Amino acid sequence: MNYIFDLDFTLYSNYDINKSTDTKFYKSFKEKQFLNKLLNQLKLKNKLYIFSNGNKNHVDYVIKKMKMKTLFEDTANRDEYSKFPKPDIRAYKYVIKKFKLDKNIETFFFEDTIENLETAKKMGWVTVFINNDKISKKKLERYNFIDYKFSCIEQALIFLINKFDNK
Repeated sequence: MNYIFDLDFTLYSNYDINKSTDTKFYKSFKEKQFLNKLLNQLKLKNKLYIFSNGNKNHVDYVIKKMKMKTLFEDTANRDEYSKFPKPDIRAYKYVIKKFKLDKNIETFFFEDTIENLETAKKMGWVTVFINNDKISKKKLERYNFIDYKFSCIEQALIFLINKFDNK
């Protein structure tokens, strides 16, 4: 399987960082050992990617500070598809081509922005919403293109590892 992750507010929560200034924001990134352990377990049988609307410098810096660089096959960032960022379908088509995704292999997409999941669903991907903003269950019910909903990335990974990778 392929696992594609948004970076900002998906692989880290807005509660993990200090957004008061740019300097404090970037200094607040650090390794999340449990998350990295889960990603490493997932990587044993699957391919992991990052698909971010952040620029290359941002993506590279954050995954380096969080000690995730070796966990991902590849990354795609806004500098590569700046004319059509997520949720534009052309960004998803770019990622499919760049990552050489086989449509016969299931692709899971983890994202904190609902609109980005709608496009992913149109591409045939399994959608996983990371609900960092604590949107109510009642409000989320109207989005039938969301396959799975979790309050944090770790919860999602534990569920999916137990469901698919322990066979």
